[in-house]
Parts: sequence; C-alpha cells; structure tokens
Amino acid sequence: MLGIGGKKQELEKDYCIIGLNEFGYAIGKILMGEEQNVTVIEKDTELLNRWGTEFTNSSNYDAMQVKDLQDLGVQDFDYVIVCIDDIEESISICSNLKELGVENILARAKNKLHQKVLKLIGVDHSFIPEFDIVKDLVYQTMFGLKVDRLSFGASSNSPSEELFSIRMEVENPQLWGRTAASLSFLRENEATLVSIKRVAQILIPVLPEETLKEGDIVLLVSRKEHISNLKNLFEYGATKDNN
Repeated sequence: MLGIGGKKQELEKDYCIIGLNEFGYAIGKILMGEEQNVTVIEKDTELLNRWGTEFTNSSNYDAMQVKDLQDLGVQDFDYVIVCIDDIEESISICSNLKELGVENILARAKNKLHQKVLKLIGVDHSFIPEFDIVKDLVYQTMFGLKVDRLSFGASSNSPSEELFSIRMEVENPQLWGRTAASLSFLRENEATLVSIKRVAQILIPVLPEETLKEGDIVLLVSRKEHISNLKNLFEYGATKDNN
C-alpha cells in the first residue's frame, strides 16, 4: 500500500474500510487524523464522490464480489473494517474476506444475533456501536465520574469479566503524602494504579515510592463492582485505616 520509495512508520498501518456510510466515514477520519493509510471501498458512487477524496485511496468496488476484493488486494491490508449495516450483506462480505485469507477483520454488528453469526464464520472482533455507546453512557451517569468500559471483544459476555478505567481527583486529604506501595486498598478492590496526572506531567508507570499529592488525578483500572468504593476512598475520605 506504500508509494514507491515510501517507508512505513512504526505505528503506521494500512486499513481498508468497507462501506462509506456515516459510521465508516467517522472511523476513517479518525484513522486519517492519526496519519494511517486508509483505503475505502464503496459501491455507491454518490457516497464515493462525496467523501472518497478525503482518504488515502478510494475504490468503487463491490465487496460482495470476491473478484473485486482480489483485484484490490484486500489480503494485503493490516486491518479490514466492515461497516455495512445490512446483515446479509455484512455476513457475505465477511465470508469473502475469510475465503481470501484476511486475518484481521473487524465488523460492525446490527444486533447480538448478527454478532453471533459473525463469530461462527470466524470473525472474532465485532461490535455493536449503539449498544456499546449506550452502556458507556449508563455507567458514566451511574457513577458520576469519568468511567470508560474496556472491551476485549465479543467473546466476553459476562459482566464480571468487564474492566473499567476510572479517572478521578485525589480529594481525600488522608491520601496526600501516601506512597503508591502503601495503598493496599487497591489490591482489596482489584484495582491497578496506571498513571498519575500532576499539573502538566503524567507519571507512568507509577513507581512504588511515588507519593500522592493534592490535585493529582489518578487513572485506575478495576471491575464495576468496586467503582463506587474506590470513588469513596479517593474523594470522600472513607479510607478506614488506609492500610
């Protein structure tokens, strides 16, 4: 996918986006903003004319046709993202991609049944955008702080397997001056201290001897059932003995 004489940067990858609807467009623009190589496939010439020039390459191919995918060289991309809304079309396209030996396929699913069928044909990475966004909004309103659900693919169906990143300010004076190593309540709440944001710097990794200061913003990773308790510990002073 590189031009003649081009050299790929370490984090630069080649993406193929199938389906230039609003969702596919949004993903492509984010990738372009991160200086990735993005090729879009869209059989609707009107959509292609409207948005196609905003990407590295654009092609008026029909991904339902194996030959079109072969002509494009779809198997040479690092990732192929299928953004098609229609369930039957999406399944057909993903089957074609698997037939051609494409390894890294990410597909938009319409619902849980669609997601299950995709997994049956070998597409392990699928997502339901509306469902995932709604879940994130629910958790953010429930806990009243900056919480993001960390998804590790469709195979994790149990809520107990979900992890969350939690960002909050260290408002509890009892924690100021405490070292990271002394915060045993993190282990009790299955939490990991990932980073500390302090004024204009971010401390990562957090060394055991690093001390918490007033105004610090910590980033934790933990499970849903511990979020409320961690919020109390860092914000309201309910630290008990703080062992």
